Amino acid sequence: MQRDFLSVVKRDGRTVWSLALNDFKRRHAGSHFGVAWAFVQPVITILVFWFVFEFGLRTQTVQGVPFLV
Repeated sequence: MQRDFLSVVKRDGRTVWSLALNDFKRRHAGSHFGVAWAFVQPVITILVFWFVFEFGLRTQTVQGVPFLV
């Protein structure tokens, strides 16, 4: 089953790439930042989590590794 899927993807790689790119553009077309929003949004989410867990909840590091990592 997996071999069949991979062979189809390899054979139709341009079509898969084109569909993925079209979906990516369509998903972010209506936003003000456009495609940049796909990168800005996860960074903002990580910063909010870091702030909440580091300062709001005062969590301790686990085996010397901070929450952000």
